Amino acid sequence: MKLNGLAILFVLAAFNLGCPSQKQAPAPDSQPKKKSTGQTAIEGVTGKTAVDAGRRAQKTIDRISTQRDQDFDEIVAEEE
Repeated sequence: MKLNGLAILFVLAAFNLGCPSQKQAPAPDSQPKKKSTGQTAIEGVTGKTAVDAGRRAQKTIDRISTQRDQDFDEIVAEEE
């Protein structure tokens, strides 16, 4: 019984010593900056949040429309 416990400890210690630690520091720009409560309130009152959402929606609509037009052009070209 004691031999099994020692064998397990030996295997775990060998595995731990054989594997190098791969600790990585997070990239400084990987986390977006958090807005303050005041900044969030001002953007909400002035409508900036809604304008930004509208711009993102317009970009998405444009991208989808362009893709649809390309798909339609491919279908028309195949039929000719």
